[in-house]
Amino acid sequence: MGQRQMRFTMPDEVACGSVDESVLILLKHCQEMKRQETRLRLISLLLLLGCAGLFIFTQLQRNSGSSGQQSSVGQSPVESRTEYLTADPQRNTERLRIDLTSPGDPDRNSSNTIEWSVVLCSDDSNYDEKERAIVIPEEGTYLVYIRMAFRCYNREHGSEKLHIKLNVQNKVYDNPECSRNNVRLLTNAVDSVQCGPGLFRTLSMIQLYSLMKGDHLSVSLEEGYGLVTQSSFGAIFT
Repeated sequence: MGQRQMRFTMPDEVACGSVDESVLILLKHCQEMKRQETRLRLISLLLLLGCAGLFIFTQLQRNSGSSGQQSSVGQSPVESRTEYLTADPQRNTERLRIDLTSPGDPDRNSSNTIEWSVVLCSDDSNYDEKERAIVIPEEGTYLVYIRMAFRCYNREHGSEKLHIKLNVQNKVYDNPECSRNNVRLLTNAVDSVQCGPGLFRTLSMIQLYSLMKGDHLSVSLEEGYGLVTQSSFGAIFT
């Protein structure tokens, strides 16, 4: 007898069912990966927006702080002192606060004493235009400051020197022992600048002085005519 071979066949429905299940699993896996990718993109976008917001906030805070510092640093002694005096009206009476400015060197034909323009003055009588001097209204201690910007335009010279003096004049000094012309020297300063385009220097002096009522403070240029481009001079009662 011949042997019979037995063959088993899988129904078509079973085979199709297995393929459909594999495709379904693959589709679900792809959808899950897309959802995860979308979530990651959303999280990355939120992080980026948060970092940008933090950076902008930090810059605004930094700019606000630096502008506040600049405004406080940029105040002149007269401005800061004026705020203090305004806050205490009882101290405002006859308290000297004056700030003068000059665009350039003095009139060399008449005097080496600098002629000023009044920027701030607590009383018109505190500046003597004829004498070009600050007039002290009462005895006390005063903060006196001078600031001069200067430069050299003569390229043939290696450098130029600026020499300024702060003088005080009062009738009580009118005696033979005092200096000539009834003027007493309080202090002087000397500085130099290299000659050349774009080169300049600033000479500054600030000091406390015990002054008497009627004292006249003036600034004179001993050397450096034509060098000064801008200058300021002032006094504050302390």
